[in-house]
Amino acid sequence: MSVEADSPAAEAARTGQRVVVRSVAERDARYPSLVGGATVGEAFVAAPLIVHGVTIGVLGLGFGNAGELDEEGLAFIDAAV
Repeated sequence: MSVEADSPAAEAARTGQRVVVRSVAERDARYPSLVGGATVGEAFVAAPLIVHGVTIGVLGLGFGNAGELDEEGLAFIDAAV
């Protein structure tokens, strides 16, 4: 996948910031190229994996619903990557 792609993972790789998408509708609005595509749950997080200032990959996590993405859970993801 190119970091120039229109996707949460590519955005996380480009920006070095965690990307949270709380619904398929939000995903489709933010990333039109993904409209109608397969999903892994209702909500999604893309967290860049950065080592010594270099992004080496992106961790993608799918969730059944956005309610599972509370601040505590997001803080855990941030601490883990």
